[in-house]
Amino acid sequence: MVMAMTPVDVQRFGSLSVVAVMPDERDGQQKTDKRSGLPRWRVQALRQPVDGARAQLIYISVPSATPPSFPPMTLIDPVGLVAIDWAMNGSHGLSYMADAVREA
Repeated sequence: MVMAMTPVDVQRFGSLSVVAVMPDERDGQQKTDKRSGLPRWRVQALRQPVDGARAQLIYISVPSATPPSFPPMTLIDPVGLVAIDWAMNGSHGLSYMADAVREA
């Protein structure tokens, strides 16, 4: 697997609104953060780019002892957001990780 991690300038990334929060799982088991040992959660968010381009659903993986809790469509601010450009077995894509998410 090839990966490149790039810090994201959240001011230029656009607004993010929470859609749902779920465990970040692999093979039916919740992932844990390698640095903190905390469980990882997937925050599904609606991203509206600042340039007015079409909105898209993204997932941001964050470590937290408890599930992040926000009412639906709450604007959030990811702390330490990075984009991960990955390629594996002929597939590729972008995923996102953050140190935390907070209400914007």
